[in-house]
Amino acid sequence: MTRRSRMTAVLICVVCAVATNSVNAAAQTEVLATFKGSVEGWRAYAPPSRTQWAAGPSVDGDGSLQVDVELPGTGWSDVTIEAPELNRDFSGFREIRMRVLAPVRGLRASVFAKSGGAWSWDDGGWQPLAPGTWTVVTLPVSRITHPSQVRSVGVKIGGNERFTGAVLIDLVEAERTTGAPRLSLAVQIKEIVPNSRIVGRVTGLPPARAGDYKVLVYVKTDKWYIHPYERGGKGRSFATLNPDGSWQIETVKRAFLADFVAVLVVESTFAPPATVEDLSQIPAVVTYTEPGKNRL
Repeated sequence: MTRRSRMTAVLICVVCAVATNSVNAAAQTEVLATFKGSVEGWRAYAPPSRTQWAAGPSVDGDGSLQVDVELPGTGWSDVTIEAPELNRDFSGFREIRMRVLAPVRGLRASVFAKSGGAWSWDDGGWQPLAPGTWTVVTLPVSRITHPSQVRSVGVKIGGNERFTGAVLIDLVEAERTTGAPRLSLAVQIKEIVPNSRIVGRVTGLPPARAGDYKVLVYVKTDKWYIHPYERGGKGRSFATLNPDGSWQIETVKRAFLADFVAVLVVESTFAPPATVEDLSQIPAVVTYTEPGKNRL
């Protein structure tokens, strides 16, 4: 983190309010595209960008969709990559998602769908892409105007900086909501010890599924920053869940202190961005936010 607000040191133990949400206990997915040996009809609609099949990095080892992107760097610009016409009913699904691999920092992606007779456009919002790793980018089906008549899906890749290079897309899938039991998850902060640790708990998650999720901590000053470190792995840039749902992560007090602290439960494979303007840009299962109160 680089910039923070103000405040002084104090040790505080906090038993917090609890944020809750529901998630499928045994979600079923349907694969829409794997790009195994071909681009499967996907096209880029913003010249001079183009699509081609890539035999290199992929999620499942069978190749991926390579998009050769050119962004001029004269302000925000983006490229649209779209599947062939689908005409599918997604009313029984929770989300549409895909994996995107960007080579540099600063690029963002937004999954979209066109639905209904008027081909209404809906998207999941711009989500930052972590460089050099696959980022899961999602579109909640609840945002689609006519989920029972989805005409097409795709993704936009954009940014403010000049960029010429290849962005990879792989494993496009839809996750069902019907026929699967649901979990009611809750997350809380139990204790914050300045310059030491943050301790909390996730409830409602079966012990066998603790490894499916991890906990991220973000702090808010001029924007949201991952806490305490962008890199460092377990216990430093994210917290793993114990079978009983407990978790712990380091914390550091810096010159500019946090106005707010947020805890987000995400899938264990999610690559978190270092900063975001809005927490809704992160596909969290459940999020809890509270004031910083001079602690970090």
